[in-house]
Amino acid sequence: MEVYEASERAGGRIETATVADCRVEVGANFLSSTYRVIPRIAKRLGVPLRPIRSRAGLIVDSAALTYGPSAYSMVRAGVIGWGDAAQAGWQLARQFPRLAKANPADPTHWADIDVPADEWCSARFGEAFTRAVIGSSFRGYYFQDLADTSACAALAMVSYGARPFVTLTADPGLEAIPRALASGLSIHYEAPVARVERDEAGAALVLDNGTVVEGDRIVLAVPAPAAASLLADPSPLEAQLLSTPYSSGLLIVLACSRRLEERELGGAYGLLASPSQAGPIAALCVASRAGHAAPGVDAVTVMFDGEAAQRSMVMGESDTELITSAVAALSKLAPSVADAVDWHASSVVRIPAAMPTCRVGRASLVRRYRAEHRGSVILAGDYLAFPWSDSAALTGLWAANCVRASGERD
Repeated sequence: MEVYEASERAGGRIETATVADCRVEVGANFLSSTYRVIPRIAKRLGVPLRPIRSRAGLIVDSAALTYGPSAYSMVRAGVIGWGDAAQAGWQLARQFPRLAKANPADPTHWADIDVPADEWCSARFGEAFTRAVIGSSFRGYYFQDLADTSACAALAMVSYGARPFVTLTADPGLEAIPRALASGLSIHYEAPVARVERDEAGAALVLDNGTVVEGDRIVLAVPAPAAASLLADPSPLEAQLLSTPYSSGLLIVLACSRRLEERELGGAYGLLASPSQAGPIAALCVASRAGHAAPGVDAVTVMFDGEAAQRSMVMGESDTELITSAVAALSKLAPSVADAVDWHASSVVRIPAAMPTCRVGRASLVRRYRAEHRGSVILAGDYLAFPWSDSAALTGLWAANCVRASGERD
């Protein structure tokens, strides 16, 4: 097996950067102990994972409400009321047989509830829980609006938190996992592909430099926009999958000249913005609270919501303009933190196609594709997954199993 990678590094959107002596995740930010794929891969590769021992929180009316991973803690923090918690808990109990059996990373396990999420979730979990927990998670983690999302993705995400869990990271960062995986593969770096060709006899990659690489099977593990530009003759089903819209990601990493105090930002590692919270912030996280900051300094990653990110990219806003906007938004939440920002050491990361949306109908398309797929080119991009990293990893495993099965048939 040969891997052709357009960039100079492995990992795609799992990437760890260094800003002002702090390690910051500029792709996937964390893992969950309830993930079923990536933690097992990390263990097999010998990459240790450790818990992030910090609280989470919600930004409501420019205030940080922090809590632990339990309904009781969320009620005490004022995120939801006792009645809201009771309704959500009862519905989770009713769903438990399914939550315990279905894989949260596999869209095909949830495709039977491929209906609008906001209506479906509100009718079962109540509007308060839907808005504060599910809506804020999709806005903050995936830069997406629950109104444009399928209930299958919402319930799959909720299932991760329906059992005890801890938030995990790796040292020196999550990029350690794909680096370890890449060390055992034959990878051609800085080898961009111009197009993918296929016929009854097999398939071939045509590289930008004109080199033709033939193969019995080609796994196309790139985001939908890239795959659509490479595959000239998609089937109608492939074309539907390749047209999957993506949310935009805009991360402003604010370097701080001192370590944040425990009282600042509620002592939380990460904060999600409530859908009712005005302003561009969707989420933020603090490097020191993940154990990723050098002594005496810190970094706060401010993540804009998908709409604000896309608007900024269309307008062509400069790094200075974006850092100014991020500091202004942060000052309403934590003025003392905003005052500690080192503007010159701060950094901006733009991701035009950050995460695939999961609109009504896509999970059903994924189920069809997996059932009907035949041929020499196997689509394995994140558009065949939910918008979290464990689901993208599961898609890769599915593609690998397809290659193995086809080899056995041949």
